[in-house]
Amino acid sequence: MSFESGFVYEAENWIKKYSDPNSPGWVFWEKTGKIEIPGYTEKVYNEKDGKWYIQQLEDVKATFAGKTTFVDDITKAQELIDKAVKNHDIKSLWYAHQVLHDLDYWVLNYPIQYPKGVAAPPDWKGVETYFGAISVLD
Repeated sequence: MSFESGFVYEAENWIKKYSDPNSPGWVFWEKTGKIEIPGYTEKVYNEKDGKWYIQQLEDVKATFAGKTTFVDDITKAQELIDKAVKNHDIKSLWYAHQVLHDLDYWVLNYPIQYPKGVAAPPDWKGVETYFGAISVLD
């Protein structure tokens, strides 16, 4: 199980893309299906919006229902994603990333191991970072 894959890294240069609250990139967090992006003439197809990520995390919460602190951390990430999308707030998006990163690398997949022959993720050095954004390790 991995939370981080695809969450924030899907968008290249996501900090630049989402720093401006008026950035057309936020449309990808707000809508699915064929969407219009301001400034572009062709519609594009988007499979995953903020609600999709929140729902995926809801499924994770159901799996870990008896682990209250873990579920609280997942709820925190969901609330941050919701706030980020509603307010076009990159800080909330970044904090949600930190929560999911800490859960992913320091709770679920610790110690970090990848099967032989599998390439290391692009943020390989980043997996050693612990943001301290979760309560489950307190």
